[in-house]
Amino acid sequence: MKREDTTPLRAAIVGCGRIGANTAERLRVTLPPVWFPYSHLDALREVTGVELVAVCDQNEAAGRMAADTYGASRCYVDGLRMIDEVRPDILLIATRTEGRARLIEHAAEKGVGGVHFEKPLAHSVMECRHALAAAEAAGVQLSYGAVRRCMDVPRRVKEGIDAEELGSLRQIVIECGRVELLWSHPHHFDLITFFAGLREVEAVQSRMSYEMAAFSGKVLDADPVVEGLAIQFGGGVSATILATGAGVVRVICEMGEYVIGGNTSWLVIHERGLGMEWRQPTPVSVPFTMSGRQRALMELAAAVRGEAATCYTAADILRSNQLGLASAWSAVNEGRVVGIAEVPDDFVVTGRKGDLFA
Repeated sequence: MKREDTTPLRAAIVGCGRIGANTAERLRVTLPPVWFPYSHLDALREVTGVELVAVCDQNEAAGRMAADTYGASRCYVDGLRMIDEVRPDILLIATRTEGRARLIEHAAEKGVGGVHFEKPLAHSVMECRHALAAAEAAGVQLSYGAVRRCMDVPRRVKEGIDAEELGSLRQIVIECGRVELLWSHPHHFDLITFFAGLREVEAVQSRMSYEMAAFSGKVLDADPVVEGLAIQFGGGVSATILATGAGVVRVICEMGEYVIGGNTSWLVIHERGLGMEWRQPTPVSVPFTMSGRQRALMELAAAVRGEAATCYTAADILRSNQLGLASAWSAVNEGRVVGIAEVPDDFVVTGRKGDLFA
């Protein structure tokens, strides 16, 4: 139902670190302009009809700095208390993975209208299901921190896939180097889900590097490095993640492929002719309109007002998390092929890297 009240939506944030409020200077150098505004609060500044009213961080000094910088009137060190007292329309969650699911459940209990939360949602399928069920039951609008699907170039590719511009989808290949499962790959699992849709997942297989002592029972106390990963969907569609290459994403269809590069900043189409000969690759001009984070928050605000849905469904978010956990389950089972349904709901990947957690 469309919200008739024209007063600004009231927003609050839990987590005022790098992704929440303090974009690291190295990212300003290494990321292309299409990623900015990058942090939650920098992006929120660009969303009309929303005002920041409260911030929360376990480090009180960090919270007060964010409150002063972004104009929030209230500062907390306890996220649950902030939700209780402020009752925001929109909650931003920029914490480590531990505790995100509980914050979402609490927000749902207290009538928060929309939540934008970082990736991954949780350490286990069980946590994911509980948080998403609570949000759906309360009608909470959801927005996920894997924001590539909100960026201009992936959206142009998705339009082409849906229109079968190059024929039907066949394969998604992501080159990303050797990076950790929870720290980096949720972006890739969500992008695969975005392009492939909710086709049936027939098989997942992966190789990962981690200390053998880190796995015991149903707990992998690590953030393993992915060495290679393959997913087979129904209908002959597959996805592959490679720990090598030039950092491009190739979306391969019957009559050609889309090549996304420059950390999601440019697009080339490589097309086959009617005689199946390969034509010269064609750069495609995709105008930059706003960052993925800004669009995610703008669409979340519109959804809370009842104007339109976000591009994230609970099924999308669950699938993205299931793919990550199934990949880890394959790795701890000697790299065998697994189905997402056979991954125990209470299998946990902690995301530990030394003394830090994803």
